[in-house]
Amino acid sequence: MNRHLGAERYELEHRLGHGGMATVYLARDLKLDREVAIKLLADNYAGDDEVRKRFSREARLAARLDHPNVVQVFDVGEEDDRPYIVMEHIDGGTLADRLNGRKRAMARAESLRLLGQLCDGLAHAHSKKLIHRDIKPQNLLLRESDGCLKITDFGIARAAEETTRLTRPGKVIGTDHYMAPEQLADGNITPAVDVYACGVVADELLPEDRGAELREIVGRCLREDPNERFSDARSLGAALAELDGGEGAASTRSARSTNTSTRSETRTACAAWRSTRDDRL
Repeated sequence: MNRHLGAERYELEHRLGHGGMATVYLARDLKLDREVAIKLLADNYAGDDEVRKRFSREARLAARLDHPNVVQVFDVGEEDDRPYIVMEHIDGGTLADRLNGRKRAMARAESLRLLGQLCDGLAHAHSKKLIHRDIKPQNLLLRESDGCLKITDFGIARAAEETTRLTRPGKVIGTDHYMAPEQLADGNITPAVDVYACGVVADELLPEDRGAELREIVGRCLREDPNERFSDARSLGAALAELDGGEGAASTRSARSTNTSTRSETRTACAAWRSTRDDRL
């Protein structure tokens, strides 16, 4: 398409996706000679100064996150009154693609591996006082080379939600199926809304034969009262890590050893591939 952003630094190649708030393009960072993904604010929001400021502010908040399971934000800028965000490009599909394409239930160990990574990335964000607000399979990328899960669109959900409240009172941004009751009711937003969404994702991801203990954990995530859920992703991740599968003491030790090894190897693989953060932020 031969279009450039950032004083000719970024060359847009083709569109990767489009949503109500922004369009995502595959681009090349000509300065560092690498592929990146660029999220460009939609035309219909470009004329609103408050929306542009909010979009850029939330992108800068997301850029503070530095974790192997979170898509890294390299740069933010504005071109022709349209803010954009430069992020690492993940070569692979989404968890939604994986779920839609599977012919049978995902294995329990694989499901727990992905859920563990999801909790790890969210726990880092929650420790930085940042709530995602729109966790769903479409916002969970799976890197093709090693299956590393990467959470995308941190901060953008908040910007979109606040923008929509300005224009359409009583409406919030997100996918109803994954949104906690208090989020749908425009109530108090805490890390528990992300925990609820994790519970919905877990319910879709795990096989039906998941064991009583795991059913209890998923059920706790989905409780209507946020005070009855896990308080944040760290506590949810800890509960998942302690699962024994209800198979007896010997099997419990084996399962814990296997799960710990698998998650440790995955974290190492994810951590080994780290992109250099742009110092322009």
